[in-house]
Amino acid sequence: MSGPESHPKRPHGTGTLHELSPGLWRLRVYVGRDVVTGRSIQRSRQFTGTRAGAEKALRQFHSELDQAPTAKRLVSKRILLNEVVDAHLAASTELAPGTRRGYASLHKNHVSTGIGKERVDAITATAMRRYYAGLAETKGLKPASIWSVYSLISGALRRASREHGLVFDFNQLVTPPKPIAEKQQMATDEELSRLFKVADQLGEDWPLLFRLACATGMRRGELVALRWTSMDDTGRLYVDKAIADEKGGLIEKTPKNGFPRYVQVDDETVRWWEHEKQRVTEQLAAIGVPFSDERFVFSATPEGTTPKRPDRISNVWDTIRTNAELNASLEFRALRNWHVTILDDELGFELAKIGRRVGHSRSSGTATGMTARYSLSDKKVDRQMADGVAEKLATIRPTGPSSV
Repeated sequence: MSGPESHPKRPHGTGTLHELSPGLWRLRVYVGRDVVTGRSIQRSRQFTGTRAGAEKALRQFHSELDQAPTAKRLVSKRILLNEVVDAHLAASTELAPGTRRGYASLHKNHVSTGIGKERVDAITATAMRRYYAGLAETKGLKPASIWSVYSLISGALRRASREHGLVFDFNQLVTPPKPIAEKQQMATDEELSRLFKVADQLGEDWPLLFRLACATGMRRGELVALRWTSMDDTGRLYVDKAIADEKGGLIEKTPKNGFPRYVQVDDETVRWWEHEKQRVTEQLAAIGVPFSDERFVFSATPEGTTPKRPDRISNVWDTIRTNAELNASLEFRALRNWHVTILDDELGFELAKIGRRVGHSRSSGTATGMTARYSLSDKKVDRQMADGVAEKLATIRPTGPSSV
């Protein structure tokens, strides 16, 4: 009695046949590895007929897949949204460290345990609406946070589609209601007056830091990145770096909008700057350390080689806010908002020019950057803005650094 019919082994890479039932065959072809997850991907289809017919159908199936665009066949149809988001976060090196940490937290707490478990091809508009409702009702997320979750998911899917050929019906990616922009926090003149008094009591470099924040509208990361070489002999600051708290320590990066810029400083603030420089020089001389212009202005060490951590400013701000009896919801950025509001509401400067001064992302213009476009006209307007804010500050903090 003869055994079952044997067939020669098929060459590697040409696919496999499996008879599911008499005359019903499953054809399977390996097409590569998923470019997002790295897992092996196989495509399959069924065929009804003889083995010879199945062999022919397998060769045709293999040929079809070979001719398909690589990007369109190397993303698994069974890929999970979590895998797409993980790959997106790993590739998002352009994001600021804080932004990336925020997205990672949203993914961990609100995506990975929910809709992230779904296959991408199973996501529907109905499922997205139900998901948003759950975030609001069950987890208590505010509209702004839900919008951030949507931005994360949308960005991940669009990157996978753009870079890896992921096929997804973006009509199913329902947009949640846009959050209503909250009114910008701004310190009142009276609050600023109390702020400066408490900063004076702290001493060291804190009075200058808060003065610069009000006089220039700079962000905290930009402030702590300043070196003594940052100011030229005309009182202009060159803002080309910002300090960010990345895993593993502090890093220097470009400003938030990606472009360096010049910021004119008023004469009184320049005097504060020179006063602090003299104080530091004398302090270093007392311990036998020579002064260097490359020193960080706001440093965490006596030698000035390490900048303050941005969150150190926030911690000190919390103390000042309490001691000065300021509004409990007032954050450090309120000083930046005060600067912008004074220039806009009280002094009437154009928003585009204000945006260039404070480094708003929407005001960065072309890739040539701010420094290439700092014309004589820009210098004149920037000086006018600096002097206008200084006049306002003089009514709030009339005494200078000599009284500190």
